[in-house]
Amino acid sequence: MEEIAKENGLTYEEFCYLSSREILSFLKQGRKLPNKLPERKPKWGSFLDESGTEHLFSGEELQELLNEIVGTQTIQASELKGTVASKGGIIQGTAKVIISPDDFKHFEEGDILVAPETTPDFVPLMKKAKAIITDRGGITSHAAIVSREIGIACITGTNNATSILKSGERIEVDAEKGVIRKLS
Repeated sequence: MEEIAKENGLTYEEFCYLSSREILSFLKQGRKLPNKLPERKPKWGSFLDESGTEHLFSGEELQELLNEIVGTQTIQASELKGTVASKGGIIQGTAKVIISPDDFKHFEEGDILVAPETTPDFVPLMKKAKAIITDRGGITSHAAIVSREIGIACITGTNNATSILKSGERIEVDAEKGVIRKLS
């Protein structure tokens, strides 16, 4: 991916703001990949409809769609549950919610990584983390496999950890029972 980005005059970060279908389409047509970072950096997403057509949303349009689908109420909870993907006892520490590569600079050694899911570019953070929590995934997800390889606690499939937990919050991760509790 880094090579494709470089060949198209993009940084890896800029490349990450393209959907897989956009990348394939532009490459098949022999065209240079566009830089969608400026319009998508605040937030963006996509979905495939029943016919396989990709729909892309960014900025306010995405926020309006999310409000319509999910609602605008704030989720309040002091405890979350998920699947134990890598056991590790009970760990206490500071949550760091990492949504995109832009957030990587805020992560420090010993923080607890909270992410929608992990991908290979998250591995340097994962190696510094005390524990890993993800919204999506199960025991065969990227977060689960890497956490077992490096020997740290991991809870996947919480569905909404990134919405409920805030960066800087003290939390406790019970990586035996799959429970996360807010301490502060």
